[in-house]
Amino acid sequence: APFTGYVNDRPVAVGEYVTPASKIATVLKTNPIKLRLQVPEIDAARIRVGMSVEATVDAFADAQFAGKVSAINPAVELTSRAVIVEVSIENSNNQLRPGMFATGRVLQSEGGEGIFIPRSAVLEDQNTNSFRVFVIEGDTARLRVVQIAEQEGDMVRVMSGVSAGETVATSSLDQLFDGVTVARR
Repeated sequence: APFTGYVNDRPVAVGEYVTPASKIATVLKTNPIKLRLQVPEIDAARIRVGMSVEATVDAFADAQFAGKVSAINPAVELTSRAVIVEVSIENSNNQLRPGMFATGRVLQSEGGEGIFIPRSAVLEDQNTNSFRVFVIEGDTARLRVVQIAEQEGDMVRVMSGVSAGETVATSSLDQLFDGVTVARR
């Protein structure tokens, strides 16, 4: 094999005839080990290659293993409506083994640019796959397109479209439109 690993399966025995196409062994590469996470469709759009992941394994309940998102399946699985995200975890001591059950949590980026606004202020436009907010300028609601970086609880981090100190509408969004006069509460 072109990598260091462990023989997992030998489907042929000594003395058996084999052909050039016969599988004589299965070799497992365990460092780094790959973790396959099922991420709900609604959260998958925020996942990026390189994001940090904390994983726990049932066999080592008190330990946490750090990894990075290494690949994201571009398709949503039809049965689960989830996206498979592959995480690469350093496993130099071979503590983790293929087939172990694990749970992972993708960590939101630390710090960074942007400001946090309430999730209730954000409208998602399904037709254009974009996000919008109503910014209150004086007594007028102005509709703006915003770039969302991540969600943390009931707040979202906005990368562009809203500036610090601006007021955003958080209720009755279905009754607002660009240019409508509003009263602050």
